[in-house]
Amino acid sequence: PPFFRVSVSFAPGSALDQSTWIPVEQQITHPSVPPCPPPTLCDPTTTNVFAAGDPSITDLGLVVLKVPVAAIEPADIAPPGTLERWEAVQDPMTFVGYGFPSRAADGGLNPLSEWSGVRHFGSSRLQAVLNEAWAAWSLPGLVCQGDSGGPTFVDADLNGDPRHDKLVAIASDGGTQCGNKDLRTRVDTVAGQHWIKETIKTALRGKM
Repeated sequence: PPFFRVSVSFAPGSALDQSTWIPVEQQITHPSVPPCPPPTLCDPTTTNVFAAGDPSITDLGLVVLKVPVAAIEPADIAPPGTLERWEAVQDPMTFVGYGFPSRAADGGLNPLSEWSGVRHFGSSRLQAVLNEAWAAWSLPGLVCQGDSGGPTFVDADLNGDPRHDKLVAIASDGGTQCGNKDLRTRVDTVAGQHWIKETIKTALRGKM
């Protein structure tokens, strides 16, 4: 809605600290994602607007910040096909999120008033590549309520590059119970990386 003002935070201690908020100028959704009007929006866990794992849906999005951020070092995107390597199921991977650690005691959603805003890390293992858009991670999964969009990094030497922290996937569906499935959208595909690159060029045209 036009009366919403969206910001992001990279604060590890608490994203609730408004001094860390960076205003967002534009939000861009991958064209394969169906329209997601409020109030249900586009959570495949709760609304069934699309099935996580659908090979025709690439659940990616980009945000364009109003101001540049110099205090962080961006991670590189993993080379295409990183998850398709035979070693990928053994590669150590790290998931980073800001969500709740588990569902509420009654199995439902946690009240937003109880959200801590603290960034958390967890070791994660690839289970299988599903298709050109999605992959599954071993259970019990780490992705839970509020973690959608959280990055997965692969910590391995890739193509002789000793630098670590390569972004390989984005959390999209941790299942209805935060553990009955853990599907994430791949960013190690040629098509996905092409869309990211071209979308950034379009969004920043005339600003650099």
